[in-house]
Amino acid sequence: MGRLGGVFGIGLTLVTFVLSQFSSIDYAMPKDAIINDLANVAAQAYQYRTRPISAGGGGGSYEGFGIPSKMQRNENGSYKVLVTPDTLYFEAVSQQNPEDRIRVKVKPDGRLWDWQYEGTFR
Repeated sequence: MGRLGGVFGIGLTLVTFVLSQFSSIDYAMPKDAIINDLANVAAQAYQYRTRPISAGGGGGSYEGFGIPSKMQRNENGSYKVLVTPDTLYFEAVSQQNPEDRIRVKVKPDGRLWDWQYEGTFR
């Protein structure tokens, strides 16, 4: 019976581990999807900033940038931006759980920084 109990114990430990991994993936997948969306919007914003005004860009400023309507809301979350000439302030709210939020700033060189996570995204 000792050998059977050991095999059962190992099996139970393995099942517990696998289930815990799937539950952590449940939180990671929406978070990663939102981070990816924010990176895509930030890249578009930086392209806007570097494009000349005559070509429909910001001419060195983020002023006038707005999140494209098709990207303001999707299956991952909803997205808002506060625009200043040199910095963008993004906020994303998860579609699955409105308490899960991500805030991030975009520097003048297009880099994302000062990530802040709320809810289960912490």
